[in-house]
Amino acid sequence: MRIVILVTFLIGLIGAKVPTFEEKVEQYLTLRQTSNGFVQGRKSIATTYSKRTGYVFQGIPYAKAPIDSLRYQKPVPHAPWSGILNATTFGAACLWNSSVTNQLPNYTKTSEDCLFLNIYTSKNCLLKGNCSVAVYVHGGNFNFDSPIILLEDSLIENFANDQRNVIFVSFSYREGSFGFLNLNYKLNLSIPKNQGMFDMVEALKWTKNEIANFGGSPDKITLTGHSSGSICAAGLYISPQAKGLFNKAMFMSGTRGNGYYPDNNQNTSRTLAGLVGCAHDNTDWESLEVVEEIITCLKSKPGQLLIDNQAVVESFGVRVAGYANDFGEDAFFGKTFAELEKDLPKVPVMTGVVREEMSDGKSLIDIDKKNVSFVNKTKLRIFCEYTLTTKVFKNQTLAVEACVDHYGEDTYKAKHIYDDISLFIKHLRDARDATLAGAKSYLYQFNYNQSGDAMFLSKEYAVPDQDRPYHSEELIYLVGIHKGTFAPKDYIIQEKFSELITNFIKNGYPSSENITFDAFDATLNNYYVIDFDENFTMPGMTNNFHSEADNFWNKEIINKAGPYVMNMHEEAQILFTPKINEIEDGKLYKPFTFPDEYYSKKTPKILPIIPFTNMSLPPTLPITEDGQYSSIATIFMVGFFFLLLILLATCILRCLNTSKRSKYEPFV
Repeated sequence: MRIVILVTFLIGLIGAKVPTFEEKVEQYLTLRQTSNGFVQGRKSIATTYSKRTGYVFQGIPYAKAPIDSLRYQKPVPHAPWSGILNATTFGAACLWNSSVTNQLPNYTKTSEDCLFLNIYTSKNCLLKGNCSVAVYVHGGNFNFDSPIILLEDSLIENFANDQRNVIFVSFSYREGSFGFLNLNYKLNLSIPKNQGMFDMVEALKWTKNEIANFGGSPDKITLTGHSSGSICAAGLYISPQAKGLFNKAMFMSGTRGNGYYPDNNQNTSRTLAGLVGCAHDNTDWESLEVVEEIITCLKSKPGQLLIDNQAVVESFGVRVAGYANDFGEDAFFGKTFAELEKDLPKVPVMTGVVREEMSDGKSLIDIDKKNVSFVNKTKLRIFCEYTLTTKVFKNQTLAVEACVDHYGEDTYKAKHIYDDISLFIKHLRDARDATLAGAKSYLYQFNYNQSGDAMFLSKEYAVPDQDRPYHSEELIYLVGIHKGTFAPKDYIIQEKFSELITNFIKNGYPSSENITFDAFDATLNNYYVIDFDENFTMPGMTNNFHSEADNFWNKEIINKAGPYVMNMHEEAQILFTPKINEIEDGKLYKPFTFPDEYYSKKTPKILPIIPFTNMSLPPTLPITEDGQYSSIATIFMVGFFFLLLILLATCILRCLNTSKRSKYEPFV
């Protein structure tokens, strides 16, 4: 028998195909060793005209699955694995379910086991090493999406090919309540705030430690992102936790505010705890013991239950709104933003916007009987009050009046009220601050609005021409988000626009032989205009970046209303958020409540609505006008008592001498 096996083995060897030199090279390029173990990637050839080639490694775990006891905790580095990890497809996206987008989470697999990263590199990088690296934080309003939305073709064409030789890294991080839970900002709890931000730090650490295995240099890492992803990148930029993990920073259509509330997301987090039965109206949120019990309760709930109820929370007009300014030992920020900004990293910064951005103020514009557009000042006043909730002026009334006066007579200005304060002047501040810190900065504005069918949006979300280029429209030419049908001109624009970006990633400045992109000068407020004529020539440098908004928000309103301090609590914003949502999308949001009787398994009494916290907008289950619980609560109660009857019947059959309970333990 042994002789037969040996002969068979030898015949197999003789008949086996000897790998060619090219096949051996491909095996070398696609099989890489990391500190955790081997990963098997794949070759990728762009399907478009360029046919550029890169190499892809997807679904590499950079931390342990944040499940069970690790839910809401800081990420834990992943343990080594044996064998070869299949890194040819994406890992699961992090759990999400949000009304903020019309996109449904089931476009890909989602799971709490989601801390994966993806690497796009080139043959030259793999063979020669020392390539520059872009680490990209995906957007999604802190609540939805994943790196899967970035088109592989676009990443190969623009970054990971033998012409550009830029390595592109994307990764998943915990979103929504899984990544930004904040139950009490004052207590020293067993879980941190800003869990998703710590995920990003861990992804940066993994990249710095391992990117050389994929042809990258750990000393040539550019931190970047778009929209809320860019806001996160801007948070990493100032955080001591990310110090030394990047060498350049690029912020696209999103950056940090002047400060974030320490209690940011506290209202939303407590609402969620109530919805899933871990808290009620009379919960003592100042008790360390009580809040720790709630954390234990939340960790015991199925992840899908939590994320589904997060969507219910949004239906009441509030949502997870990014990171909190946390303090204490091992905090993500540890100091106020004003303190952190005194010691910014001295790294090159590129920062910019698109011309029309969100245009959220469109809902302020009405049409009169003569079909003439005008600014509805009643709505505008609410917008101004909401916009000014982040600041406390010496005379808040005068500040609101100044805002109404500034935006009340010009429909174009009114359309951009949010863009002015949250994007335009903030990106201008980025350029100023980086320059003051002793680094070079580069400011831009993307103005090209002739993309046409190159940008795909469903009819429901189609953007009129006067509002383009819209927020994220430039991404069709960079990472493929919303990419539609490209005409030949679109590939030329893609090549020229992405060249600016990759120049900065590689060199620390966007200029090249054909592009003169000057560093920011605070005396000029100069910026580069990205637009294209029929010859694909860009306008280039000009001055006075959004000077009118800059003058109003940084000078005029202060002259009229006096100096201000940053508001440190989310209460005022919580008050106005449902009103703003009603103006923007026409939805009417009702108050809601969590009676403790309901969660104690007792027959609920009809009680007046008790505020959930000391906030003016109490969260919770809706109650109908006649004082009865809404259909959701009723169905829940009926279902609960039905299950309870089954349980009691089972107990009677098994234990005839078991007496009825007179009191039930509350949920934990």
